[in-house]
Amino acid sequence: MVQNNFSAINDIIKNIIKKYELEKIVLEGQTVKEWNNVVGTRISKVTKAIKVSDGKLFVQVLNNSWRTELMLLRLEIKKNINNQVGSDFIKDIIFV
Repeated sequence: MVQNNFSAINDIIKNIIKKYELEKIVLEGQTVKEWNNVVGTRISKVTKAIKVSDGKLFVQVLNNSWRTELMLLRLEIKKNINNQVGSDFIKDIIFV
């Protein structure tokens, strides 16, 4: 019974998101939220996902050395983020 209630609530939320075209906003929030899980402890200690705008994820980086290293890993990180959120939503990562 409880499982059915959760399923019904989940369906209602999905319908509201679709009806009001909120998918993009949900994906933006989910992407920022999932940053630490995707990149792991080592990178999350020196970075912070700030926002998503026009398919670009903006990430604050502690210093230029880390920024350079992350630039080399950008495509792999982008792929992992898109896999995590279940969509090819992120087109680029901007390290600031």
